[in-house]
Amino acid sequence: MQQGEFQRAVALFSEAFPKLEFNPKLWWPVVADLDGECFIFSVGEVVKTVKEFYPGSNPLAVLIEKHDELVSERRKFQQKKLAKETDLERMDRWKSEAVPMPAECREYLQKKGLLK
Repeated sequence: MQQGEFQRAVALFSEAFPKLEFNPKLWWPVVADLDGECFIFSVGEVVKTVKEFYPGSNPLAVLIEKHDELVSERRKFQQKKLAKETDLERMDRWKSEAVPMPAECREYLQKKGLLK
């Protein structure tokens, strides 16, 4: 996650829960390795579904749990999308994602007669 994404998420969270005291400086090391986009969405989902936090609640744990759910859903969607892909679509995708062979490798393989 980037600092800007974190700041947007914290701003949204503090706007939705103005009475809740929390220290963003303590949160950053915990969430820095999370996906920024999913973290912002998780804050939005928590804002929509959680009415209030009570003393002793751990809002950061709630946000991380929601983040993990969203990441899991995203992975499942990607897996389903790849499973539905036809062989021709897969070959086209591989061609578009492929990295060209380095010139040294191409020359070496041509000298050995392994590449036309």
